[in-house]
Amino acid sequence: MHAELKSIGLIKHHRYEVLSKEEKGKAVTVFESTTPDGKKAFLKLLEKDIDGKPALASRGYGSTETLLDELHRLSTSDFDAKFDPKVAGVGKDRVMEDLLKEVSDPDHYINQDNRDVCTVTSITHSLAAKNPAEYARITADLATRGTSRLANGDFIRPTNDSWKDDGSNRSVGERLVHSGLMDYARPGGIYENIDPGLDGKKGTADDGTDRFTVTGTSGLVDAESLKILKGLHGYEFEVYMDGAGGKKDVLDKIKEELGSSRGPVLAGFDWGGTHMVNITKVEGDRVYFRNPWGGYEAGILPGVGATGSKHLGPARRTDDGWSGIESMSTKEYMKSGIGIIIPKAMSVPAGLSAAE
Repeated sequence: MHAELKSIGLIKHHRYEVLSKEEKGKAVTVFESTTPDGKKAFLKLLEKDIDGKPALASRGYGSTETLLDELHRLSTSDFDAKFDPKVAGVGKDRVMEDLLKEVSDPDHYINQDNRDVCTVTSITHSLAAKNPAEYARITADLATRGTSRLANGDFIRPTNDSWKDDGSNRSVGERLVHSGLMDYARPGGIYENIDPGLDGKKGTADDGTDRFTVTGTSGLVDAESLKILKGLHGYEFEVYMDGAGGKKDVLDKIKEELGSSRGPVLAGFDWGGTHMVNITKVEGDRVYFRNPWGGYEAGILPGVGATGSKHLGPARRTDDGWSGIESMSTKEYMKSGIGIIIPKAMSVPAGLSAAE
């Protein structure tokens, strides 16, 4: 009775009522394993649909497990041995809260913050939005097993420092997934979530953001982005650059992809350096995109006297601050757009759209 009273908001939900007895039990376990904010996110997730069906019933690539199954697994499994709640600064209830927020509202909660991971953030945002069960599976794997098998059969592992608070507002799950994919993209590069600075010690005043230790750089090249996409989805992607018609060819290709429900389109911009975003819509004379800064950085746009990397980039406006949606004119796109990464049409498995 006590558990039922604590879960009253859940058990009275109209979508809870239609679950099987086993599913109801798993839903209650997940609900009770998280924080008050996590409970709110779970109730929001109950309302969410993927391809016209309840998101909780959706499955990852080739999986027999549902999103609810993956959430339940995280709630009932021990963390990987490398995890120390005292180091991470959070317990399982908070890790669950963050994952529930990310799969119920990825537009707001998935973000890169002050790390140079715009590509993997945009890629994982699309995954969480289109295939939340796969996103949850990978997150749960990394948190409880320390490794996860991707759709193409390869494995990823988070870097040793990804459990630690790195001064960003990313969740533990995001740090695990981002670092695992960055390390996978460049084998031997030794990716670090925290640059220790000149003194070589992490946790001191001269710490920087992320980097590949071997090269001292951060960010990814096209071939590395293609590798991540193939790993996550199990099929090939390609870079599409200017054709004979210049940037107009790229813009036309974006419209074609979006019109075929293969969006959002991963696109590069000259942002004082390459910045990768997800283009969501081209309407009238404007190009709309989801900035991987997410809802946390709404309204930070170029302006007179603005300083810092967050103020760099093309002329644009914030259209939906909560979701991180911005837009620019097509004229501005012709100036700052670089190219896009899209699925190779012939590589997508039969019966599976590139957006799934």
